[in-house]
Amino acid sequence: MSQIKSKTDLEEALKQIIINLTIKAPGSYIDIGTLGSKFNQQYGKPITEQIKSLQISGGFIKFLKSSTIFVLKQKEKTWQVAVR
Repeated sequence: MSQIKSKTDLEEALKQIIINLTIKAPGSYIDIGTLGSKFNQQYGKPITEQIKSLQISGGFIKFLKSSTIFVLKQKEKTWQVAVR
């Protein structure tokens, strides 16, 4: 488990979590709540805290939307994310 020191590090960490969670169905979407929980388990801090510590403006959804690595879709009241 490496330290996250930049936006790129955070993107890579989240990408790896999504890949691991969708290993049996590559390209499938996962709930962002699940992604946040797994991040917290692996890195010992909430994703929102990590985003703030990197001084990235906006929240988790805005960060994911601004990245070229992820694809988001809204399903009812929740968001789902996949790796492009």
